[in-house]
Amino acid sequence: RARLSATVHGNGDWKALDPKSGKVLLSAQADESWTLRLVPADKKKKKSRSRLELHARDGRVAAVPGDGILIKPADYASSALTIEDDPEHTPRSFRGELEMTLFKNRRGIIIVNIVGLEDYTHGVVSAEMPERAPFEALKAQAIIARTHAYYIKSMTKKHQKEGYDLCDSQHCQVYNGLNAETDRTRIVVSDTRGRIATYKDKPALMIYSSHCGGRTQSGKDIGWGDIAYWKSIPDTAAAEPPPATPLELRMFLSDWPKGFDRPSNYVYPSHARWTRAVPAKDLEEKLNRKFKIGKLLGLRVQRRATSGHVESMLVLGSKRNRRLTDELEIRSLLAVGSLRSTMFVVDVEYRKAGRVLVPQTFVFRGGGWGHAVGLCQSGAMGRAEAGQDYETIVKAYFSGVAIGKLEY
Repeated sequence: RARLSATVHGNGDWKALDPKSGKVLLSAQADESWTLRLVPADKKKKKSRSRLELHARDGRVAAVPGDGILIKPADYASSALTIEDDPEHTPRSFRGELEMTLFKNRRGIIIVNIVGLEDYTHGVVSAEMPERAPFEALKAQAIIARTHAYYIKSMTKKHQKEGYDLCDSQHCQVYNGLNAETDRTRIVVSDTRGRIATYKDKPALMIYSSHCGGRTQSGKDIGWGDIAYWKSIPDTAAAEPPPATPLELRMFLSDWPKGFDRPSNYVYPSHARWTRAVPAKDLEEKLNRKFKIGKLLGLRVQRRATSGHVESMLVLGSKRNRRLTDELEIRSLLAVGSLRSTMFVVDVEYRKAGRVLVPQTFVFRGGGWGHAVGLCQSGAMGRAEAGQDYETIVKAYFSGVAIGKLEY
């Protein structure tokens, strides 16, 4: 996100340089703070443009000749750089370097952390999986996180046009820098150093979600592509057939999962099975803001994946019907907040309006949390509790992959 200003300080000495010329703009000592500020263009001057300035707390100002600065610590091994850019957010600390530049529209500052893959992985593991999880589950998460980042950087390059490799949100994966590191996760990342998942000697696209509800779904079913190692599997020790009928699915969702992702010391019951009662009037208002359906008359599941996840949902309205086929759209539109997954059944409670019955409440009964493709984090914790090592866990969810190692 673009900021109007950002304050930086380090636990060691650091320098701010002009990225293009390499000229040192200022040298700061440990705990010395400087703020990079956006100076808006002067509207009275035709050729005036937004620019940047560095300000110290004691009133000193350092000029920024270009559109950004590069901040380098004096000692990479022991130093950390801390960013304070919003009083409502906790300051975040990072290893490596920081690149702070004007956004393309010159209306804000964007910050990029330049960091090695291992330090990056340190900043992801406990941000994406509870650090108290079993060691082998955390190691599996480290493999997945490292591979996912490496794949995006080297294969998809989806943020390359924006000037960086990965974002720090769920769009790529959550990265919290040094704030995410703990004694346990440092051991985990060090023990798996350089290890990534490969398929046919190339980096594999590793994705994951919190809880699969008892069974993962395939990439093909969700509409993300028929990738060989994104298959639907039961999260159980022995093969289990999927629910074959609507009644079997309802029975499946009325009981706890029987496999590795069942509730435990590490898995919350509300992640495994959940219920949402949504007032029809609230759902009607939400759907009308996007689709103008008129009166909400009902919801109808049109198609399910083999796993039981909803692939197509028909919204019935007095003015028009609307078909929902996108996983995120189904989850986000069919609740006041968001449904935890698309593995659900829906019931309707009606009320009398004159001589007709109209929907009063839609009740969703579901299982799991997230898209359920790839690694199931809850299942990974259960597998680790059962004695499986990280390589076995990764291969269970991604059939046909191998564990290779990057040389650096």
